[in-house]
Amino acid sequence: DYLYHITVAHPSGEFAMNSLLEPVASPQTMGVFAREPLHERLTDLDPSISLRIIFGDKDWMRASPNQESAREVVRRLQRKQQSASLHTVQNAGHHLYLDNAQEFVSHVLA
Repeated sequence: DYLYHITVAHPSGEFAMNSLLEPVASPQTMGVFAREPLHERLTDLDPSISLRIIFGDKDWMRASPNQESAREVVRRLQRKQQSASLHTVQNAGHHLYLDNAQEFVSHVLA
């Protein structure tokens, strides 16, 4: 019964993911990338907003390039005298709020 209903149901999440992500394959990399990455728009935040970027230390989603991009966003904002910081949650993957909820919450509430 369950398999039947998920097979015949009108898709929703699939459409959302396809509108947000695009597949990329090249000799250097393979995976999915944001169609409209945030890193350029984050540096145009209202100066009154404090930005805190949080990663899991075991994130599977292009962890190294994404963290470098996040570091650059933080540097740009800090040069503009805006509050911005980058944090890593230990023992957590892409869903760090589930993998290490206690440390995630401590970063959010800090």
